[in-house]
Amino acid sequence: MKRKITLLFLSGLSSTLVFGQTAEKVQPGNEGMYPSVVEFKKGQEPPFVKGKIWLQQNGGFTETPASLMRVDADPQLKQEHYRYQQQLNGIPVEGALYIVHVGDGKVLSQNGAWVDGAQNNLETKPALTAEDALQKAMHAFGARSYKWQSAEEEAFLKRESNNPNATFYPNATLVYYAGENEISPAKMRLAYKLDIYAQDPVGRRIYFIDAETGTVLGARELMHNTAATGTAQTGYSGTQTIQTDSYNGSYRLREATRGNGVQTYNLKKTTNYSNAVDFTDADDIWNNVNANLDQYATDAHWGAEMTYDFYKNNFNRNSIDGNGYAINSYVHYSQNYFNAFWDGTRMTYGDGNATDGNKPLTALDVCGHEITHGLTSFTANLNYSYESGALNEGISDCMGTSIEFYARPNNANWLIGSDFYTLRSMSDPKSYGQPNTYKGVNWATGGADNGGVHTNSGVLNYWYFLVSAGNSGVNDNGTSYSVSGIGIGKAAAILYRTLTLYLTPTSQYADTRTYSIKAATDLYGAGSNEVLQVTNAWTAVGLGNTTPPPPACADNYESNNTQNTAKSIPVNTDIAALISSTTDKDWFKFTTTNAAPKFKVTLTNLPADYDIRLYNSNGKQLGISQNGGTTSESITYNTPTKGASYYLQVYGYAGAYSANACYTLHVGTSSVNQLLDDGEDSTEGIKSTAFSTLDENDLTIYPNPARNAINIRFTASQTESQSLIITDIVGRVVMTRGLAVQEGENDLQISLNNLQSGMYFLKLEGRQTVKFQIME
Repeated sequence: MKRKITLLFLSGLSSTLVFGQTAEKVQPGNEGMYPSVVEFKKGQEPPFVKGKIWLQQNGGFTETPASLMRVDADPQLKQEHYRYQQQLNGIPVEGALYIVHVGDGKVLSQNGAWVDGAQNNLETKPALTAEDALQKAMHAFGARSYKWQSAEEEAFLKRESNNPNATFYPNATLVYYAGENEISPAKMRLAYKLDIYAQDPVGRRIYFIDAETGTVLGARELMHNTAATGTAQTGYSGTQTIQTDSYNGSYRLREATRGNGVQTYNLKKTTNYSNAVDFTDADDIWNNVNANLDQYATDAHWGAEMTYDFYKNNFNRNSIDGNGYAINSYVHYSQNYFNAFWDGTRMTYGDGNATDGNKPLTALDVCGHEITHGLTSFTANLNYSYESGALNEGISDCMGTSIEFYARPNNANWLIGSDFYTLRSMSDPKSYGQPNTYKGVNWATGGADNGGVHTNSGVLNYWYFLVSAGNSGVNDNGTSYSVSGIGIGKAAAILYRTLTLYLTPTSQYADTRTYSIKAATDLYGAGSNEVLQVTNAWTAVGLGNTTPPPPACADNYESNNTQNTAKSIPVNTDIAALISSTTDKDWFKFTTTNAAPKFKVTLTNLPADYDIRLYNSNGKQLGISQNGGTTSESITYNTPTKGASYYLQVYGYAGAYSANACYTLHVGTSSVNQLLDDGEDSTEGIKSTAFSTLDENDLTIYPNPARNAINIRFTASQTESQSLIITDIVGRVVMTRGLAVQEGENDLQISLNNLQSGMYFLKLEGRQTVKFQIME
């Protein structure tokens, strides 16, 4: 049921009515909290003002100042996502943040955790000193020594970070803290927050010390464990090309072509990072198989490079922080050490022990797993305990496996760490003691392993396997399920969007279900098969019910799959129809009048990525609109020809369809020139929302989707040189090429060997832009 809400505007200390506002969805927060989800109705969204959020109060919304943490651009959907940190009395509330999702200057939705400060009776002045709080934290940790106590480690950190002021010494800051799992205003206490990095035994945790009593309120684990071109004989992935650098007559495992660099160092079986030295090779052919197992260092280096490439090429992310973060890896850590970990700053790999035959833990999926912990720390920053910690671990498993399928697709599987010793199975979590159903068999309870983070991650792992590959069965609740996989590429896109744009530090499994469905809707449209399978997969793992397909809309125009079977439609009238399968195409015919020969065709309410083409009565293509995703399509045609007949073809890009949700097609006619979407008058004849057509020469790409090459076919009126430009989905030019065009028909092949899988746009001078896809 939709709730009617009055929108208010807060200026200074007063609130002013702006306009009536309908919220499409309001999900209440916990007691003493504002709503965790607010989605505004399309066409009635409130305006966005940077540095402010909208909070529900007194039956309406007030605009309230907030502290901006970060902005994430979303060029695919032309949105921005602003993360705001809550402060009370000028002090941050740990874990309390709102994510405001903005499009076209309006707030589309917002989600997160935000405390109602109306009952604020919190302490503002600490009774304990920062030095006393540090002693309390060190006592709780119980280590024999700490990083800041070692002059060598302090010097190492300054060198590694290139910051002469860098130190491991904890900087005690004041926060309001209520625990790791969720924010409860009644439990909030003024606390010191300290980052403690122990040297012996190694460990890193954030401690929260009550600023009045000195009590340890909580601890957060930070160790998440589990330009020359060289050739490396890796230990696990065969011969691979890696980037290195030339130094003092040899080569070392450092490179600067990815972000701010990828560096891999040798700890020589010690635990002090200050002891690390370079791995070197005389000829840049890294076949360094030896008793020290140095061949496995190139696995770590190549794994870090592939992890960077995976996020860059699929999501245009420049390293884990989006700003080129240097990925530093340290191999040969300690002795008989069966572990690998991300410590909040860097990667560290042990050499294994008798459990795995003393093999270093530098397998590709483990590299991707651990570095993804870094991505999580820069985005959702999920707390590493209980459900949020299980999600943290599961996301790393999911993305680590995706990186394995990306970098070595012919040698990839759903097992974690199988190169040296299988730790977990994503396709069958129970076979390794994990649950595949939320709170079902093998679900871990209690505080061990930070609340079972390495066990309960099995639920997310199985969900991800189902979304990617599909399966059917009966879960531990007795619920039958059947999921049709949508492919690991789409699954990765949905999970990445969920992590980076929607999850917050205290997110639980139920939140992840909500926001992954939202992410799938963002990417593939409401009612799409992707949304359905994501939802069904959550039902399979015991969260939520299978969402039945929406009621089928009436499609009165089938069968109309060819131009010869095109169905006549009236002008100036909305018509609804279906693209019901991967092969379905809808053809329509309409006729203008002498009095109103000019028209604009619009295709709206798209449940998936649909495109549209316009043809004249002789079947010659006049225009095309190919926007990405579920963005509406339109073609404007200001022809001088009166009383003419035209054909329209509506089709799903790359087989997109929705068997249940209709699109809306409208042909609006007029006696005057139709305005384009940018408000300009189209006087040259034709314009689409995706591009201009400068002449009527068609451009055809085949095959589409393609793999290694495409052919382009077109007709030219004269022999000349022309430029071909290919851009990716965010508009970056990825290829330019000069073509020797011959008069008459041209059929040319273009190699795609240097391009990754994904969606691209090809532009040839004087012709329409054409969208095409590269498959793996």
